[in-house]
Amino acid sequence: MEPLFYQSVRFEKRARDAFKSCWIMKSSPEDRQEVPDLLIPDGCPELIWVFQGAYRKVSLADPARAREIDSSCLVGIQNDTQLVTRLGAVHLVGLKLKPAGFARLFPSWPAAAAGQNVPLQQLGMPWLDTLTEELRKCTDAEEVRSTLGHHLAGMPPADEKLQTVARSIEALIAAKGDLSVRELAEGQHRSVRQLQRYFKQYVGIPPKQFAGIIRFKALYKDSVARQVLPRDYYQYGYFDQNHFIKDFKAHLGVTPREARGRRFQQQNKIARISRG
Repeated sequence: MEPLFYQSVRFEKRARDAFKSCWIMKSSPEDRQEVPDLLIPDGCPELIWVFQGAYRKVSLADPARAREIDSSCLVGIQNDTQLVTRLGAVHLVGLKLKPAGFARLFPSWPAAAAGQNVPLQQLGMPWLDTLTEELRKCTDAEEVRSTLGHHLAGMPPADEKLQTVARSIEALIAAKGDLSVRELAEGQHRSVRQLQRYFKQYVGIPPKQFAGIIRFKALYKDSVARQVLPRDYYQYGYFDQNHFIKDFKAHLGVTPREARGRRFQQQNKIARISRG
């Protein structure tokens, strides 16, 4: 086995309203991860199956809040950037869900799972047990995608409220998060209160908080692709440089200047791979 095998694939067009991508990761006992992976929140919940080994998650916003994950989990929407380290040999499989797909598969969990790792056995869903056993046998991400597609093809359709949320999220992504809740609501011909209620039910966090996640993800992607300076703050919906720098550091734990340094860039291999 290679020291580290990681492969990610996107879903075909007909499934992209519910799923973003799936991936598989395997490492050998000889692979020792010296530098943690930097994972930037992107507004997508995730199912992560742990078939071997474990990994450690440390929040940059609260380094004292470290967790070791050694069981398969439903990972709700994350709001803080995390450092993730594999602990020895691992075999992991992941499904990155769009909020609409998450709400369709797990309608009672968006709010409860936000910011949490919920063990799959806690969900009490027999179909997940069957899916888990089939995914254990997959050797690459294409097999994972095929298996997931077979098992999840019959998920219930989105109702009108969830469709409203999905369109709002698409608008936020297109605008790189730079839309107010009022603008979102008006674009969907809904009141602000209605949209906030829909987001709480189907996403688990308020639309303003979700917009902040999308905004910073867009900023991070641009920072990786090119040099983003504090004077560029207005392009991302910030009103002044201090707000820009403060928000940047709150998400990453470093300033924009420090993020351009070689030492920091060496920490985000997986984040660069999955930044789309």
